[in-house]
Amino acid sequence: MHLHVLFDIDGEYEMRRFFDFYKWHLFFLVLIIICVGFVLSNVTHKKEPDLTIGYVGKNYINVQTFNDNKKTIELLLHDANGDSEKISSIGAYAVDLESDLHEVFEKLIDKDSFDLFIAEKTAFTKYADKSVFATATEYANLVEKPADTLKDDKGRVYAVSLEGIDFLKRMGIVDSTDLYIAAMNPKDGGELTTNRKNGRNIAGYILTQE
Repeated sequence: MHLHVLFDIDGEYEMRRFFDFYKWHLFFLVLIIICVGFVLSNVTHKKEPDLTIGYVGKNYINVQTFNDNKKTIELLLHDANGDSEKISSIGAYAVDLESDLHEVFEKLIDKDSFDLFIAEKTAFTKYADKSVFATATEYANLVEKPADTLKDDKGRVYAVSLEGIDFLKRMGIVDSTDLYIAAMNPKDGGELTTNRKNGRNIAGYILTQE
């Protein structure tokens, strides 16, 4: 009986020593497990947007303003991925130098993850003859509301000026000077996806606003 009690005391002592020595190891192990679980949860529950807008210009835009008001746009979207939700997102890139403007724009075009672009006029000119952008008359009535446009060498309108459209302020874009809008074509002449259709629809919608 006496030996049994001594064993219990020794066992308790060893257990205490174990926790004293390894408590920080255990703490950080639990913390790592929680962080990994959080990251995995975000990845598995990440929502895929039904519309992705790209902005490239010399002025910064207020992304928070866009997020606060994007419901107006999202109500007009079609569900592109079958998740019964309508989600839009914007990737905003403010650049100072014209050379940087072209470089950033080219990388975003090659990335092929945007459905429509709002960008400085000079950014578009390199793509005038490459059919990267949809014909604007597919989604915009340019007769009803005349606007300055960009055309390729065949006279095809592929981008439309946003000058004076105050709706852009609700998208976080305060200054619309020298900005144009263009909807993306499917890459390499592929099938017109719902995302790209949404790009056309929203580009047309923005152009009808005051």
